[in-house]
Amino acid sequence: MTSSNAKCMLPHFIYANQSILSILYASLFLVVMSTTKRNWEIAGLLMKIVFCLLVLLLFVLLILSKGRAGWIGLAAGIYFIGIKRFRLPVLWSKKGWTMWLLFLALVVSFFWIKKESSQGRLLIYKISANIFTDHWLWGIGYGKYKATYNLYQANYFSIHSIDSEEAVLADNTFYAFNDPWQLLIELGLLRFICLACCVVVLLLHFKTYVIKPDRNHVFYTSASALICLIVASLFSYPFQVFSIQFFALLYLVALLRAVEPVKGHVSSAKWLFLFFKFFIKASILFVSSYAIFKIVVMQRAKEASDLSLAGFKNLALERFGLLSNSAKDGTILFAYAQQLYYVNQLKKASVILAKTKNFYINNEVCRLSAFIAQESGDLKRAEGEYMKAVYMVPNRMVNRYELYRFYLAVGDTTKALIWAESILHMPVKIPSEETRNIRKIVGRQQSILQAHND
Repeated sequence: MTSSNAKCMLPHFIYANQSILSILYASLFLVVMSTTKRNWEIAGLLMKIVFCLLVLLLFVLLILSKGRAGWIGLAAGIYFIGIKRFRLPVLWSKKGWTMWLLFLALVVSFFWIKKESSQGRLLIYKISANIFTDHWLWGIGYGKYKATYNLYQANYFSIHSIDSEEAVLADNTFYAFNDPWQLLIELGLLRFICLACCVVVLLLHFKTYVIKPDRNHVFYTSASALICLIVASLFSYPFQVFSIQFFALLYLVALLRAVEPVKGHVSSAKWLFLFFKFFIKASILFVSSYAIFKIVVMQRAKEASDLSLAGFKNLALERFGLLSNSAKDGTILFAYAQQLYYVNQLKKASVILAKTKNFYINNEVCRLSAFIAQESGDLKRAEGEYMKAVYMVPNRMVNRYELYRFYLAVGDTTKALIWAESILHMPVKIPSEETRNIRKIVGRQQSILQAHND
């Protein structure tokens, strides 16, 4: 784990990226807009200014985030409010087809706005479908998508061109960019249906509830914010990010406080209502506690990484060892394996790296595995890991370069020349000084290797 990687861990855990932030901004925009409209008449001048500034700020942040899922979620939330306030047709009514067409037009327009990114998503959906086909009944296991997807991507590009448009768009992927779809892949059809049935039963149970007369505004505001998050989750992964989880639970609490059981059903419904409220509040406590724990762990990981960069390898190794025991986290385990490799503890590094692969895998994990195998003398496994890294993320020139160097090291000039040719002619999405230097080195060595072979 480099210092920059360590610094990126914390913000990624809290808000992931600008796209995820756009979803949060969209839900908050709905809440603030609704609250502003509700209180505008009774608000003083100062409060009106505050409301206007908040609305403007969230709208500007939403635009700057460039997150398509946020806008789609916002549209869904506004539509929900529009059903109540402006009598818009519901989706399942005879006139609902107009709403479906508008929603489809919105999704298609956003597809073309960032076409390259959208094509990358389509690749993810395609490979995710392969995972589901192989594990459709019982799934791959909850939370195992991060440890599975990139392996399937490597298999996919091992039989498809690694210089195609698809290959240029491929990247290390840990999310399906569709939370329900990822949950289906992880749980399998059988368990997913059971979960869906439980949700349906809960929703049907809420038919025995009514909105409190003085909480009508709270109910529709929190419901619209939740709908925003749920619809956005069809195009991203908001429910796997702490900030969204926290606000989703807050919206749920607000929604529950706005309803009460119908008088005729009080005795049969009250216990479930109280249990559900307790469960949501306990979930908020758990999510918050876990977030604090993760923040502390990530901060300590950054400190350990800084120690390593400063030359205190053994002290950094000790810190990462303690962290890996207390936090079963793939990024921490990978950092620990790196430190072990740096101090030449290859056998232990291999063991820790094997544990890392239970949590997540990417091309860096494969490359480190290849380095360890090569230095341990297991050349066959090293070659396999180098190849896996290349196929996992074909657009990374450094992966091909490491495989090329491996063949040079073992004296296989024929294969080295094949990969030299691959490096010199591969499409480069974003040229950099590193890619230019690699091509210069390989270009100079290629002529020498060809002369040697002749």
